[in-house]
Amino acid sequence: MLNLKNIYVRNILIDLNLTVNEGEFVLVVGENGAGKTTLFNTISGSISPSKGSIFISEKNVTNEPQYMRAQLVANVFQDPKVGTVANMSVRNNLNMAHMRGKKRKLLTQSCSKERDDFFRSKLYEIGLENRLDSLVGELSGGQRQALSVIMALLTDSKILLLDEVTAALDSENSKRVLRIIDTCIYKQKKTCLMITHNKDQINQLGNRTLILKNGKLISS
Repeated sequence: MLNLKNIYVRNILIDLNLTVNEGEFVLVVGENGAGKTTLFNTISGSISPSKGSIFISEKNVTNEPQYMRAQLVANVFQDPKVGTVANMSVRNNLNMAHMRGKKRKLLTQSCSKERDDFFRSKLYEIGLENRLDSLVGELSGGQRQALSVIMALLTDSKILLLDEVTAALDSENSKRVLRIIDTCIYKQKKTCLMITHNKDQINQLGNRTLILKNGKLISS
């Protein structure tokens, strides 16, 4: 599914090798500044390695920029504000995510009833099924992060990258978001990598844990 071979990025990732099989849920841990986010940015295409190769489903994507990987890799970030647009409705945020990486018409065009029903079925999992017309900026931080997860899971991406997605949330909202992630990922058999510092998450989630140290990944 995902193969990184001899990746080198600015003295942060040094001769890094990683293989993630289809359907795996892998946790990535390490000290601050170890390069965890750089690793994710390299996988998504926002950073290009100076050496090495990246394969997704046996396709060499090393030289493809981020926008060309949009159908292969979805991201959810630590800050709930990053993955959503505050002055757009929940519907239009979902429509934008649904059409990511595809040829699309203007987002201002109204969605069909079938599309709205589909969105409501997804929002039901986070209790926002009646908030399609609400501006995303009106949602709480926990609701907005949960929406970010749903948006990422709307795409038919091969890989989901979760970068400290609960770090900015309180305990209750953190549990809610993790429950959504756990349920949806296993339902969709999504391949997932998640950065975390939370010991409870390390003990409860994922198929395996990798430690990033000195620019290389090692098994825990």
